[in-house]
Amino acid sequence: MENKCFGEVAAMIYVVEFQKCGLPHAHFLIVLRHMMHGPCGNLNPKCSCMRKSGMQVSCKSRFPRKFCDDTCVNKDGYPLYRRRNTGETVNIRGAELDNRWVIPYNPYLSMLFDCHINVEVCSTIKAVKYLYKYVYKGHDRIQYNITSKQENVMDEIEEYQSGRWISPCEAAWRIFGFDLFEMHPPVFLLPVHLPNMQSISLRPHERLRSVVADDKRSRTPLTEFFAVNVVVPVLIMDHVESVIELTGSTQLLFLIGGTGYLYSEFYERYRWHPSSKEWCERKTKKIVVGRLAFAYPGEGERFFLRLLLINVRSPTSFEDLRTVNSHVYATFQEAALKLGLLEDDDIGDLCMSEAKDSQLPVALRCLFATILIFCQPKDPFALWCKYSGDLSEDFQHQYPGQVERAK
Repeated sequence: MENKCFGEVAAMIYVVEFQKCGLPHAHFLIVLRHMMHGPCGNLNPKCSCMRKSGMQVSCKSRFPRKFCDDTCVNKDGYPLYRRRNTGETVNIRGAELDNRWVIPYNPYLSMLFDCHINVEVCSTIKAVKYLYKYVYKGHDRIQYNITSKQENVMDEIEEYQSGRWISPCEAAWRIFGFDLFEMHPPVFLLPVHLPNMQSISLRPHERLRSVVADDKRSRTPLTEFFAVNVVVPVLIMDHVESVIELTGSTQLLFLIGGTGYLYSEFYERYRWHPSSKEWCERKTKKIVVGRLAFAYPGEGERFFLRLLLINVRSPTSFEDLRTVNSHVYATFQEAALKLGLLEDDDIGDLCMSEAKDSQLPVALRCLFATILIFCQPKDPFALWCKYSGDLSEDFQHQYPGQVERAK
């Protein structure tokens, strides 16, 4: 990000993964050699990259690649880089290799670190989902039990134990407080909860009644978002004359309508103080991202509340969100329908469209089942056909080339 060897950085994330052997995931080889893959395939069938798929044995990295005159995007998300057939070859590890064997690389990084660094262009959201999987998957887990040799009868339920497995390298990494991941710009999770349904933390020594009586303990970023939208017009009305002189009456009508921000945009202009539980206006411009917590259609009103929050600007309360054309509706769903934010049969498609960019296939299949049970889509088969590729993404990765079987 400092040297900008890839140009100006808009966003960045890295993840440290610990493999089964315990070491962090990294590749090091003993600066022309670092650019070339293999040889493998027919030139070296015993190469470590060779994998058996059915009756065929091929390179897991799909080398050698095909010659290509122009860079284009492939259907699997990986770019097809330009590889011209110049006729040039180099001798690498006893084999003559041409441009089909060159890995995607950055000359600056290869010379700086003198090692194998595979640099790919992230052209789809799938690569980002792959990285985040390592952030959220948690530790490797093991199942074990302890028995005595003298016991003839073993109760598996009684003796069952569940634990997590951490290698010595990962343990040392965590003890020293080394970063496991980093992202830029920072992402703040904005909670979405129904009225009086927010979570409140209690300490062991605290009394429940005193906690409930403390109004500050029940504050959340969402409730204080409403509060700021209520206060902003009051602050402006104290200076009506000066505002009219500077902006004119037409602009004044816009200003007294609250902050004018959506809930997701609010974090870009304000920052949340966990200790004081209040929003404070940012004094410096900083690139940040606010992301609303995800909600399933099966959650009912919470899903429709989230839908309103990503479309309605400057709401002052939960009741204000349910108000359309001066009429207060009983539910968030009715308000969303009156605003034209969804159709009766559009809920499942809308939810799947948003979830496919961030959820893994296992979670997507659970979501699809939830939609079938609770949302009663008009054409379930059409919904399946539209998102079958995302629902079976892991199957297609495990069995490449068997698209019909995956669907």
